[in-house]
Amino acid sequence: MSPAEAHEVAGKVVSCVIKQNKDLSEMSLHVKTIFSDSIREDRFDVLTLEEAIAAGDRTGGTAPGRVRLAVKIAGQCNDFTLTIE
Repeated sequence: MSPAEAHEVAGKVVSCVIKQNKDLSEMSLHVKTIFSDSIREDRFDVLTLEEAIAAGDRTGGTAPGRVRLAVKIAGQCNDFTLTIE
């Protein structure tokens, strides 16, 4: 499955969960496979918010250690200002 196809399937699954006012972890594997037969249980280990963020452990990624490093590096620049709204 291409990344674009995976993104589309994920969007459909998330939309279904939101409409049912449930958490993704509450949806059975059977229901998830209705959207795509490529869905496997082993891919759902990164579908919590915390684990999805932590999975971004690469340059420019969202893992907490990567964000701390980026902020530290940016703080060494004289013209850097960090504004969080």
